[in-house]
Amino acid sequence: MRVMMRLVMVPLMIGMSSLGSTYLNEYNYLIEGLDLREAITDKSGKTYPWSGVDHRNIELMDQVAQEIERHRKGDFELTLIDSNGNAFEGSVEIEQLEHAFKFGANSWDFKQYPSAFSLSSESLQKLFNSANVCNYLNEWWRELDEPYGNWSQVRQELEWCGQLGLDPRFHIIQYVHMKKPGWWRELDNEEKLWDFYTKRVADVADQFEGEFFEYDVMNEMVHWPYWFEKYDGAQYGMTNLFAFDWMRNPENGAKVVRQAREYLPDAKLVVLETGIWNRHPENTFTREIHDYLKQLIKLDAPFDVIGYQGRYEPKGVVSVKTGKHSTGERMYFMESINSGLEWFSELGKQMAITEFSMPSRRLNEGAKPNNIGADRNELALWVANFHILAFSKPYINQVTWWNVFRREMGWIDAGVINRDGSLTEVGQVMDELINRRWHTHWKGRIKAGRQYFRGFYGDYMIRIEGHDPQRVRFLRGAVKQMIVLQ
Repeated sequence: MRVMMRLVMVPLMIGMSSLGSTYLNEYNYLIEGLDLREAITDKSGKTYPWSGVDHRNIELMDQVAQEIERHRKGDFELTLIDSNGNAFEGSVEIEQLEHAFKFGANSWDFKQYPSAFSLSSESLQKLFNSANVCNYLNEWWRELDEPYGNWSQVRQELEWCGQLGLDPRFHIIQYVHMKKPGWWRELDNEEKLWDFYTKRVADVADQFEGEFFEYDVMNEMVHWPYWFEKYDGAQYGMTNLFAFDWMRNPENGAKVVRQAREYLPDAKLVVLETGIWNRHPENTFTREIHDYLKQLIKLDAPFDVIGYQGRYEPKGVVSVKTGKHSTGERMYFMESINSGLEWFSELGKQMAITEFSMPSRRLNEGAKPNNIGADRNELALWVANFHILAFSKPYINQVTWWNVFRREMGWIDAGVINRDGSLTEVGQVMDELINRRWHTHWKGRIKAGRQYFRGFYGDYMIRIEGHDPQRVRFLRGAVKQMIVLQ
């Protein structure tokens, strides 16, 4: 997501304004040649391309486009003076380098796909300014009779983040996972479990306090007990449910958060969960998650951010256009997604999308792709609309991708970067959004040492005639910046 050295003008398409749509004025033709107007106005839903936006939610998306202007941009003032206080007059170029909003990659992928990673530096820097650095318990402490504290992979990923200019976040301190490591089955009472949790958080703090912009404290507290009983417990020889049931109790979850705050007093702490978050009446799983988080807040658990994984892989879904019973036939449409985001925002915390996974076909057992009712261009447009929606929310601070490279874990369409380092259809649309539609660039002559302009919050490079370039940051509450020229 680094600086693009060209100013791209997005033309107003003939006839686009006839619908009076702010959304279409801003975001039509994200893919060259694909006009969304007819598909949005067609009430049958049969006109190509599908994108998760239609006649039922276009008013919402018009509002979303306006909210981006309101919440992600500011009116900035740049002052240039010399060391004697004299105003500079001359040629200046102001160009955005990156957003204040975090667009994140999963650096775990860098390790899993080293060949693709070695070819992807340019693409990664185009699209991302942050990264999710994973460390699971099976890496940190493989066997009970061996020393804990294996951090070699985390340090490698931090080095990669530094090379790419990606701001790292930590995933995860405490994660009750049924098979990683296998000796979880031995933690059959609170004393053993708490001793383990204490070792873990103390080591994270000792090794990495202050090195990440936020830390995931606990994950899938509600999810794993369901899956343990329904799918995996028996096949891994685990009949002990203690660790899962213990964390499922919000009072115990609050203890874990307080413990993390004790060891990381100044850190931004995240509590996250999975699922499809919407208000569909059959979506009882999400209601349980909402209630769990509500109870944590009532118990004064000192966390800062609600993490929504945002895992939209179509498990049990025949078509993205028809959804499924438990989360609704419109689960992939923007008004359904919006309803979930707004509902959880009412809890009063900042939110982060921490493991975003797009809908995609998957290789099944016969190695044949399943059709999910949308092609790659349509899925790319859906991804763009999800990001447009998230970017409009003042309470959301990031969207972090789980699958960076195409065909991870058998997902055929997912990912923003191909194995050769080039951008996928999705990556190209995200490049269009981040580096063109959401990009600020001004060039001209300033007088009296001052220039006013409107732009997106973030970091800017100021190129000044006769002087070295200067980097400045414009944020909400910090919209005036002064550079003293030497």
